[in-house]
Amino acid sequence: MMNVRQEKQYEYHIPVFCKEVKELFRMVANGVIVDATFGGGGHSRELLDSYPQMRIIGIDRDPDAISNFRKNFSDKERIELYNVRFSELCNIIKTPVDGILADLGVSSHQLKSMRGFSYNEDAYLDLRMDKEGETAVSLIARLNTGQLANILKEYGDLSHGFYIANIIKKYKPRYASELRSLLEKYVRGRRIFARVFQALRIAVNREFTELSSLLECLDNDKTVKKSGVAVFITYHSKEDKIVKEFFKKSSWQEIYKKGIKPEREEVLNNRAARSARLRAAQKI
Repeated sequence: MMNVRQEKQYEYHIPVFCKEVKELFRMVANGVIVDATFGGGGHSRELLDSYPQMRIIGIDRDPDAISNFRKNFSDKERIELYNVRFSELCNIIKTPVDGILADLGVSSHQLKSMRGFSYNEDAYLDLRMDKEGETAVSLIARLNTGQLANILKEYGDLSHGFYIANIIKKYKPRYASELRSLLEKYVRGRRIFARVFQALRIAVNREFTELSSLLECLDNDKTVKKSGVAVFITYHSKEDKIVKEFFKKSSWQEIYKKGIKPEREEVLNNRAARSARLRAAQKI
């Protein structure tokens, strides 16, 4: 269980795999680490507290993360923070770093941000992490039923994606509560709700494309030093597969034979950890 201090500092988001992340970056304890999903700074805070010589370059596409850092983070002198996407990382790295951490998916803050990330809120179906570009409402309006069905199948693992897409296109929900009501009426199972919202979120934010761009940047010798460490935490089977295939074909050697899952105690204390999987590799 978390103490009062931890509950306060993790109001934005509770990081997963903290123990494992700290141990993996021990070998580069005096180096510079990129936290590619800075969020509430949970992992970065743990690393800086554990390793006094470490410095962090943080990036996050959500401007809320930048605002939260400016208001609530005390150890600012050891952190450089940028409001950019994964695909812009290579433009920021001036000299090779010692490691990179990416905790993919959506943060607890975003789920409570009234941007439509959660089916439990009565918010406009926005779903943008960076508050720029196309919203979920605009995406639904632009795509035809077949295109929307493909998104639901590929990103939500929904075998009956065409049926759900047809319902969504017919009724054109504009709010998270409206989409949930449609799913409750025409589709059974609460797990379906989460998968539909997940699929729309991934499509709106081009998450898999951005992830591929980040991995491509890592394969550049100018980004990470030899013997550097990369840690990826994924929450989607395809996300995990993208990372796994990259490590197999690149100049990175996996530290574990396969991705690891969180310990039972962590899952009991943090439900968000249930679907998490960690992969780590070292540059050779």
